[in-house]
Amino acid sequence: MKIGLAGWILAFGPSGVGRRIEALAEAALSGGEEVTLFLPSGGAPFSLPPGAESRAVTIPHTPTWKRVYLESRHLPALARERGLSLFHLPTAPVPALPVPATADVHDLRDFTRWARPGRRFLAPFLWRRSLGRARLLLAVSRTTGEELARRIPSLAGRVRVVPTGIPSRFFSPPPARPLPSGLEDGYILHLGRPLPHKNLGLLLSAYRILLSRRPRTPPLVLAGISPGPEGSRLREEIRRLGLEGRALWIGALEEEEARALLARAGLAVFPSLYEGQGLAPLEALASGVPVAASNIPAHREFLGGSAPLFDPADPEGLADLMAERLGDRSAAPAGKERARTLDSFSMAGPLLEAWREAADG
Repeated sequence: MKIGLAGWILAFGPSGVGRRIEALAEAALSGGEEVTLFLPSGGAPFSLPPGAESRAVTIPHTPTWKRVYLESRHLPALARERGLSLFHLPTAPVPALPVPATADVHDLRDFTRWARPGRRFLAPFLWRRSLGRARLLLAVSRTTGEELARRIPSLAGRVRVVPTGIPSRFFSPPPARPLPSGLEDGYILHLGRPLPHKNLGLLLSAYRILLSRRPRTPPLVLAGISPGPEGSRLREEIRRLGLEGRALWIGALEEEEARALLARAGLAVFPSLYEGQGLAPLEALASGVPVAASNIPAHREFLGGSAPLFDPADPEGLADLMAERLGDRSAAPAGKERARTLDSFSMAGPLLEAWREAADG
């Protein structure tokens, strides 16, 4: 098959959606398929897997009417020009195309209390309309697939579960890079955009408790893309809790900077209240870092007992767990083994099965 992967969203920077595109390309190529990545003019934030072709397109990464219009205008021509068997999109909407299309479903946050005002009310209509042209929908987890089928029963028959595999580079040491802000190895780390459902208020409260017990605890480092006021709100919360100089918000990082920061952490903590898959904890396990994650369905599904899970409403319990796990790499081999079962090559089977089903109609 000749697969086209829509990748202009990579201009946004490192993200779970970007990692998904990378993992799908790597999995498809390992299965012997031909892959063309349609990229923004600046290219991808990672090295393309060997054998992948690329083509620059002038489609914005932001989800606006302009992107929807340009996708509907340019994607049919791109599919014909490259002789594609199938076009895969990492996000909705799916335009009318001359070839079958598949689309990813990462989570259903639009249906939750963390949705933008008005979005939750319109979500059922918008989702049915924007995904209606997809031959199949690839849910990143069983958790997400079941939630989608429950919320929009009319789409249930088109859902296939294809988790995002961990790209192979996460199992190798990252390039040597100096740490930001004068850090030394062994800090507590959270990698991710500071959105409300990431529950960073709980993490800050737990860290404050830990500091009251152990004043020499290493810094808490928070890093991730933060467009708009998200980073400002997080800095204000750090000030409110009196954690300036101890809890460090360092904002967005380049891909390899983030990998280097992850590899040298003493503990990676993920306190989310909601995730579609929760790829970041798996990437931390692949990097050999101790992990603690919230006890939510997606984490239970993928971590498989390889990391302790905590109540995302209990800062005292998280403080106890951080004190216990910080710097303890005794479980690192088992964590890496668990991550290996979910690498991009392991995901090639279900991915190609779904794509062939879609292409065959």
